[in-house]
Amino acid sequence: MAADPDGQRAQQCRELSVTAWLADRGHPVVAPSPLVPREPVRRDGYSMTFWRYVAPVAEERVSAMVDPERAQHVARLHAALADYPGDLRFLLPLDASIPDGLARLADRPDLLDAAGLRRARAEWALLEPLTTPAGFAARFPGLAVQPVHGDAPAYNIITTEAGLLSADFEHVTLGPVEWDLVNATPGDREAYDATRCRARAAPVGRRPVAGHGVRPDDPARRLPPRSPRCCPGWPTACARSLEQWLESPPLRLDHP
Repeated sequence: MAADPDGQRAQQCRELSVTAWLADRGHPVVAPSPLVPREPVRRDGYSMTFWRYVAPVAEERVSAMVDPERAQHVARLHAALADYPGDLRFLLPLDASIPDGLARLADRPDLLDAAGLRRARAEWALLEPLTTPAGFAARFPGLAVQPVHGDAPAYNIITTEAGLLSADFEHVTLGPVEWDLVNATPGDREAYDATRCRARAAPVGRRPVAGHGVRPDDPARRLPPRSPRCCPGWPTACARSLEQWLESPPLRLDHP
């Protein structure tokens, strides 16, 4: 259950609006259900949305999908989203859930020990000023922002008999397209750039920013805290990510 039900409902409305807008223009997405109004429904303290069911193809066919094809799909999604006229929040995932998760982890040394928690708090203190449009623009001058999927869109793709469909827009947000390219390989980025160039007549890709090699996506996306209450599978699901973060050098944002 969301700690902020009103905020959850507002974001669900944005998710429905964006996906309906894309679907109405023929973009391949999982669309809201046509059987009910395009709005969240509250029941027993939960806010729910309803979607058109699509049948995925067999798992063995999904495993044969090559990553460049998904990168191309993300590039076409970004090209379409660039024209979305509605209001969206800026870098939505970097919100109160992070300090809330840090506070909860103070009572869960079995999940993150004291040294790890100190490091997480120190890195969040560096990143939090970048979570506003003004702070982001000051740190990454000239880096354009637009509507983006917000939650690893290359992984949130359903393979159907009719082709690839984008799904899971609950974190749709304003941000740099680089935010959606976490874990992209050089080959993925080349496929993305080539497709984006054809779609929008301007290549947009992942790149070092201001000569520091600090990308506006990776450090923030790898912060470990999530509320164990909301994510009971957190220890297992995030074990490897947490291990990689602890093994990596501490985050630094050198001054220009």
